[in-house]
Amino acid sequence: MKVISELRPFLPPALLDDAGWQRLFARVQDLPAYVPEYCGFEFRLGVEEAAADLFVAAEPDLPIGRHFIAQGESAPATSPPGALARHLRALADADSALREVVDLTGLEYDVAEVPADERPPPGVFFKLHQPLRPDSPAAQRERALASLAAAVGWDGGDDLGSAVERTLASLPPASAVDFIGALPGRSLHAVRLIVDRIEHGEAAATLKRLGWDGAAEAAARLLDELRPVLPRFRFALDVLATGVLPRIGFELFAKPTADQFDSWLTTTSATWRPVVAELVERGWCRPAKAAALLDWCALERLYDDKGMAVLQRGINHIKLTLLAAAPHEQPTAKAYGGVLYARPT
Repeated sequence: MKVISELRPFLPPALLDDAGWQRLFARVQDLPAYVPEYCGFEFRLGVEEAAADLFVAAEPDLPIGRHFIAQGESAPATSPPGALARHLRALADADSALREVVDLTGLEYDVAEVPADERPPPGVFFKLHQPLRPDSPAAQRERALASLAAAVGWDGGDDLGSAVERTLASLPPASAVDFIGALPGRSLHAVRLIVDRIEHGEAAATLKRLGWDGAAEAAARLLDELRPVLPRFRFALDVLATGVLPRIGFELFAKPTADQFDSWLTTTSATWRPVVAELVERGWCRPAKAAALLDWCALERLYDDKGMAVLQRGINHIKLTLLAAAPHEQPTAKAYGGVLYARPT
């Protein structure tokens, strides 16, 4: 993993220190060097520990995709590695019907909260070719869920499918789910739905319809309070067979028209400065990490014996997580940062 090693000097120690780096590197050192040319980091802001999770895109026709296909060849078909390999092989076929469901497959490596001696399989996330909506045809919803279950080695299950159906039916008519995911390395058998296009005035009522057993009105007020600096939000819901988990995420963007996937390429430290100040004032972000986040946003030209390389870093969004059972506790905050490392051709 020579390329990711080259990134080390550009990862602020307040966000990822030496201990955190060693844990992350141990998790991904077998990946092909192509990966860090386009990847993302998940930084926890309110804790002293400087560790991070990693997100990579797994295109089947690029080195990382071929790596996972080869890795799964000798794995049991229903294991996470075998299932992921089968999924990527299908996507590699230009005539595959799966291409009508999945635009992009991403992998999330849990590192920060995983014991150093454990290596759980990565979470699998889809950017959907067509968003799921409350009024989407049942066949479209079923195909998306079945494709995700197959990619992580689950049998899907009628109960989980019914729970996702109920969740979608509880969303506002104009809302859309552009991303779905599953985390086979975690103990809970849940589907992650990233729900966009919910208006601020709809937030509380939507949470109540979802059956979220939390302080829905207080959560909606919080989104309103943050609106001057974080004008756009989406829900991150984990759906079990029994319904939506009490732990709910709000992913917030600094631009009202930000693209969900690559807003980090179009924002700067000036964009995020008032956001970071707000997070520090509320006690959700440590000051050292706040300064590091602003330093993170940068575009640099690097030179070595191979010539010039370009390194761009940026913040995509902030995620606040609330627990229904602890309405008076502070939410936990994370920042999602992207990295582009490339050599001009």
